[in-house]
Amino acid sequence: MKKVISLVLLFTIFLTNFTVLPVNADTNESNTNEVKVLEDLMKDEKFKETYENHMIEQYGENYQAKLQKNDLAVRNAGIIESRFNKDSSGKRVYPSYIGGLYIDDDDNLVIQIVDSNIPEIKSESYKSYEKVFTVDENAKIEYVTYSYDELTKLRDYLLDNYLGKIDNFSGLYIDEKLNKVVVELMDLSDKKIKEFQDNVLSSSMITFDKGKTFVNAQNINPGNGFKTPSGGGCSFGYRAKNRYDTIGIVTAGHCFSSSGQNVSGVGYVSNYSNDGILDAAFITTDSGVTPTNLIVNPLLGMTTLGTTVEYPLKKGQEVIKYGARTGFSSSSIKEVDYSYTVGGTTYRNLILTELYALDGDSGGIVYHPSSNENTTVGIIKAILINKDTEEFLGETVVAKALLINSTFGLSRY
Repeated sequence: MKKVISLVLLFTIFLTNFTVLPVNADTNESNTNEVKVLEDLMKDEKFKETYENHMIEQYGENYQAKLQKNDLAVRNAGIIESRFNKDSSGKRVYPSYIGGLYIDDDDNLVIQIVDSNIPEIKSESYKSYEKVFTVDENAKIEYVTYSYDELTKLRDYLLDNYLGKIDNFSGLYIDEKLNKVVVELMDLSDKKIKEFQDNVLSSSMITFDKGKTFVNAQNINPGNGFKTPSGGGCSFGYRAKNRYDTIGIVTAGHCFSSSGQNVSGVGYVSNYSNDGILDAAFITTDSGVTPTNLIVNPLLGMTTLGTTVEYPLKKGQEVIKYGARTGFSSSSIKEVDYSYTVGGTTYRNLILTELYALDGDSGGIVYHPSSNENTTVGIIKAILINKDTEEFLGETVVAKALLINSTFGLSRY
């Protein structure tokens, strides 16, 4: 059992004297909301060297080969999923013989098979089953008990009927590696586990873990900082345009209180959401203000964010974050569809990672370092901290770019 730590959710933590560069408080003025970045930075060999050093520190000397292997496994998982049927809402439905797909610690694709649900050899379904194994010759095969469809239905049942509606039940997700639905309880005692089993559901498909409480990580280029209307600090996510080709940049919704608010020197909030479904905002930029896809940090280097939104996402997929407070950090995806509840609100459809972030990083870009381009994954939503010390406790949740874009009618460019 994990050590119980007292946690708290602080919905908004603002930094009153925030800037991207380490300057004295009395000099922190106009540069905070700087949007344009000189293209000459791309030619700066020092930037290239420091970014290279950062990647080596995070992933090792052979980092390019590691990331290419991870990316290939992700792509192959997507090919397999693309062959599955869709339901009436357009979502992929895993066949009953698939337990899950994820990327392991060695960057191999793992295909989970439910042995009892393998189709009859002479059936049409068996032909589709065989094709699963032709996509990635290096994929590992695991035999599991439950299908991903079964786990999904159980997760959705608990999410719709109990999470956020009963005490102590604070988090929920499917763990492909465990082939289980994980229920997070703030009080993980045997008594409380039994109480859940007696009053909600007792199932061999469920396992229990310690609950978490997250704090929004707040404080025009991806990851650069800006001052919020209330004087605090947040980070920019990624540039986008709406269906009318109006350009702007995406960030966290909890950086604002409503649409229509102005960001000095940048623009105004034209799309806004801060609820359990989505925490995001789209800032329409002023005339003459042009967001870029350059991720620039004078200490760690720079890179270019591609315009592709990463989908589907996979457990074990490598991701990198850049925020105004803490700069770059790297991790792999722990869960691709994480839900948690706090303060009467249930937050759904999030990515759970171990990306290092602090207040001031909210809205910062999260991307997948692909061999072809750095693909857009989402933006920083909240972090896990210690109630008493405000120490970062190792987990961060990310809002998905695909959900943000579909909700607001945006596209990357």
